[in-house]
Amino acid sequence: MSYLSRKERYRQQHYHPLVWSLLFGTAFTRTAAFMSLPFLAIYLSDHTELNTVEIGLVLGMSGLGGALGGFVGGYLSDLFGRRVIITLSMIVWTSAFFCFIFAQTYLHFILLNLVHGLCRSFFDPTSQALMSDLTAESKRLKIFGYRYTALNIGLVLGPLLGTVLYPLLGIKTFFFTGVAFFIYSLVLVGQFSRYSHQIKAAEPEAKVSVLECVNVLRKDTSLTYCVLGGALFFAIFAQLEASLPLHLSDDLENGATLYPFLLALNALMVILLQGIVSSWAEHKNVLSSLIIGCLLFALGYMAFSLGGNSSSYILGIIVLTIGEMIIFPVSNQFIDNLADERLRGTYYGAYNFSQIGLFLGPVFGGWLLKGMGGTVMWWIMAALSLHMIWFFAIGYRRYAKKNGIGILQIVQQIFTDLHLTRLVKFSIKMIPLISLITGVSLYFYYYLDEGLASPGRKGIVEIQISENASLRQIGSELKKKQIIKDDSLFPIYYWVNRVFYSNSIQPGVYQVSPHMKIDDVMVILSRGTFTVEIPAGATVTEIADILSSHGVHKEDFLAAVNNETYSFAFLNHIPQARKEYRLEGYLLPGKYEFRKGIRPKEIVNTMLKRFQKVLNKSIYLQRLQKENVTLDEWVTVASLIEQSKQASKAVSAYDIYTMLNKRSALNIPLKDPYNKLKAYNSPERVGLPPGPVNNPGEDSLRAALPPLDWSVVKERDKNRKTTVTEKKSDSKDF
Repeated sequence: MSYLSRKERYRQQHYHPLVWSLLFGTAFTRTAAFMSLPFLAIYLSDHTELNTVEIGLVLGMSGLGGALGGFVGGYLSDLFGRRVIITLSMIVWTSAFFCFIFAQTYLHFILLNLVHGLCRSFFDPTSQALMSDLTAESKRLKIFGYRYTALNIGLVLGPLLGTVLYPLLGIKTFFFTGVAFFIYSLVLVGQFSRYSHQIKAAEPEAKVSVLECVNVLRKDTSLTYCVLGGALFFAIFAQLEASLPLHLSDDLENGATLYPFLLALNALMVILLQGIVSSWAEHKNVLSSLIIGCLLFALGYMAFSLGGNSSSYILGIIVLTIGEMIIFPVSNQFIDNLADERLRGTYYGAYNFSQIGLFLGPVFGGWLLKGMGGTVMWWIMAALSLHMIWFFAIGYRRYAKKNGIGILQIVQQIFTDLHLTRLVKFSIKMIPLISLITGVSLYFYYYLDEGLASPGRKGIVEIQISENASLRQIGSELKKKQIIKDDSLFPIYYWVNRVFYSNSIQPGVYQVSPHMKIDDVMVILSRGTFTVEIPAGATVTEIADILSSHGVHKEDFLAAVNNETYSFAFLNHIPQARKEYRLEGYLLPGKYEFRKGIRPKEIVNTMLKRFQKVLNKSIYLQRLQKENVTLDEWVTVASLIEQSKQASKAVSAYDIYTMLNKRSALNIPLKDPYNKLKAYNSPERVGLPPGPVNNPGEDSLRAALPPLDWSVVKERDKNRKTTVTEKKSDSKDF
């Protein structure tokens, strides 16, 4: 039995001082870097002529260099030693930050940010490998957790310092970043000199060639799947910085202020809780921890997909952060388990390639956000989070198989870690009952869905819901209007809908389009209605103004009047040459009740439908045909009657027809916009204007109908023994 000295036991129980130096250096250098780098985009935008694409390429070079350089840096650390690569990377890194002060051209910034990414990709995996070399295997997971905490400290403190320094110094802020890196480089050189023998003893003695290294990595499919899972993780994780701020600004009024709070909450949780999470994960299987982390990521993005309020996003970021605190250190531990002692740096460098997801993720997320919207994008991210489990699971299975661990042992360990054994046993016992419930539920769903389907209807229908209408009465009304087939199912549907969607039917008169299903109708019925009075003689513009006070956009209503098509036969009588306000005269005034949120086209359709009801009275069409008067002429005369100052509409009609037969100017004052149009309001105009000048009520339409009432003619012209028919012997004169 070997005896360990007190000093050796102390080293096994505690972390090496150089490990603490590297952890401190991670926080210190990241603080210095984030003090200047986040403001590079602002500097390039304000002080150079680069466009947004060129600026984006400059910023992207850091991520590209970080993804591509990790493998090389890791391998070189295995070949030449950790001290050499860390020292050289810090020297070049420091020089790059000083050079930013003197950069002037596009190429300068491209190269410097690429060098920054390469140096980071050399330093990070090499420092991780060195910390792993100097730490007992049982304590490595905590080290990875502490390192991630250090990164977040830099992420929080750096931008805060930058907001103070950059407005004062501009690009010269990079000088202070360079100074910080230079100071830390000196500290590292001193530490390496002090602990050189321990570092050399911890590093693997055997060296490998490039060809052997490539062959090992090529054959290690466990690493391949782990890198793919990591790349997917980074692509999904990147949405927190790329897509979330854009979605928040569209989804919430306070989105711009909520986003910084979410980032601060994320960083604060990592700083305060990473140690606790790492301690918990130490006692779990690697795959079990990764599965939990992926599930938490999926749940977090599901919370984002609900949206609509700050609580959803706060809950989502809390759940995501816990998943993040598990996946980051545990994935590093997984790589550490996979790595050959001689190739630890190479393995860390190879895993660094997974950061290509930070480059691809924002592109993919931006495409989804633009094409499908935020809600769909978050659901897709949740689904992709579950796919991470597949990559990590396959990678772990290959690793376990190589180490003689069977799949049953893996499953048993996962079930134990996740406390699923009792749940599985209970689920097996419940299979018959679950099958019965599922079958009954599917049958009931099909029966309900079929009964609530529309039997087929054409055109817009009106539903009238009285103040005290019962659910059975409402169901009967819906069946009568062919919206549902079976009214007996409606009460059940209503209560289910109310529980899940909080929809409550409001009394009123609603217009339902033929394409609407029962779910759409329920949304409409729960919004309520508004009542509007359109006075006789109102122009299209005046109607638009009246409706705008009820939330209907004026421009949308005018567009519906001028541009939309409607399936009413009487519209074929409107001259094709009339483009603007072509439906003037045919929007029958009166009292209307519309549902809230109704489309302008449906409003116009309802008003035209009411005009159609007036026209359907046989007396109107028969008289027009008999007197050889067109529909448009009749409506135009009726609109002029509305404009006339006569108290009696019948007298006004007689006067208008008299002036028309005498070929005299009507001289009836018109409202805007027709009073400004020469074709309508010319003093010398003889005959009717080109079209109606407002929308007449049914009284004016009735008064304008030829032949006129003989009693009116007699009262108006007692000395002339004429009839209206004689006066209009040639109706085409007007």
